[in-house]
Amino acid sequence: MISVKTSFPRPGADQAWIRKVAGSVLATAYLLDAAAVCLALGDGRSAPSDRDGLGAAELACLLSVCLSVGAIQLCLRPSVRRALGLWWTAPAVVLGAVASVRPAVLF
Repeated sequence: MISVKTSFPRPGADQAWIRKVAGSVLATAYLLDAAAVCLALGDGRSAPSDRDGLGAAELACLLSVCLSVGAIQLCLRPSVRRALGLWWTAPAVVLGAVASVRPAVLF
């Protein structure tokens, strides 16, 4: 009888790959999100009646909220949640909350 040796992957091999890929995607999203929040928190107006500066701040807030929602959705996927943990959602929640409060302060 022929014996066939099968090799199974290590139990943590998939998690290591997910940790690297998802971690780098989330880190990039958080850096872009933080840059958008910094742009939104800056006044951006040269005069009190400058509507372009307010529009740019609103656009930066919208971009930040979209990035935060996407990052939270990625973090809540079961495979990513097992590999990284739920604490990776904290930066997205904080940055999204700041960006969502900022448009109310603009006017």
